[in-house]
Amino acid sequence: MMAFLSAGRMSLLLTIKIMPNQKGIIYYRVSTEDQAQSGVSLEQQKNACLEYAQKHDIEILEMFHDDGVSAKTIERAGLKELLKYCAKNSKKIDCVIVYKIDRLSRNVNDYTGILASLYKLKIKFISTTETVDETPSGKLVGTIVASVAQFDNDVRSERIASCMHERIKQGVWCFKAPFGYLNARDGQNRAIIPLDKERMPLVKMAFKKFATGLYQVKEIGQMLEDKGFRTHRGKILSLQTLHGMLRDKFYIGIMTVKGQEYQGTHELFIDEDIFWQCQKLFRNMNIGDNVSLGRVNENFPLRHFVVCPHCGRPLTACFSLGHMGVKYPYYKCYNRECDKLK
Repeated sequence: MMAFLSAGRMSLLLTIKIMPNQKGIIYYRVSTEDQAQSGVSLEQQKNACLEYAQKHDIEILEMFHDDGVSAKTIERAGLKELLKYCAKNSKKIDCVIVYKIDRLSRNVNDYTGILASLYKLKIKFISTTETVDETPSGKLVGTIVASVAQFDNDVRSERIASCMHERIKQGVWCFKAPFGYLNARDGQNRAIIPLDKERMPLVKMAFKKFATGLYQVKEIGQMLEDKGFRTHRGKILSLQTLHGMLRDKFYIGIMTVKGQEYQGTHELFIDEDIFWQCQKLFRNMNIGDNVSLGRVNENFPLRHFVVCPHCGRPLTACFSLGHMGVKYPYYKCYNRECDKLK
């Protein structure tokens, strides 16, 4: 029977018969906000991509996803794995399938960058709900859709920033709580920062110890470590972070945002006099300041224990050579700006 077919029809049959199935991979993503607003879950996206693949005779090799992650950035574990997989297996991958373009990215630059990487590997990009291909019009549609997604993100960010600024003016802290406080929600789901009963006493101790002028910041850090103080991630407090904590006006009710100060309404537990004494010590800090109590000299037993009556800094001590070659012990102030006790 085949012998009676025309040459044209024979060629068409052979072409259909030998065309191989395409091979592809699927990517799907959802953020908490996306799921709350659109109701499109990871499972729904995955099923839509699988149905598309089945309808178009595409064999799925792998599936990658990110759960609860924003598409504002490409720093996503699932996306990174996908791109890595594509680079390693580009010869056997024909396409990448997503439910919508904004599942891949909500940033135009990131979107075009990802597409350029895929096209360089000769891998097509397919959206199951949008007409995107390698034609000029298809590329334009893709860029427009990505631009709209970015515009939506920018509008949301602007709206959130405006709301947060208004809350700040009302004295409500909207960012990560400093040590001694916690991020929480009240009965109306509004952000509040109650006291952290576990860390608050240790933060208070740190301010009091430093205000005496008898301890280095490093020593206070060691005290906190010995008492089990850890960050919310379970790490030991770094010296840089401890410095920042001891200088933070938040502890006396002043919130600083982008260089602007606002009066906070949060509960305070650091005495204002102690706070400003700490700042005074920081301003006067120079070589030899905040010395260690462990360095005791039997010739000067009161060194570091007696403080200057004028500036409040601990006194140091040394020998002075007299005209007759005799050494005389005396105490002096560490503070170079203090000329009352030299």
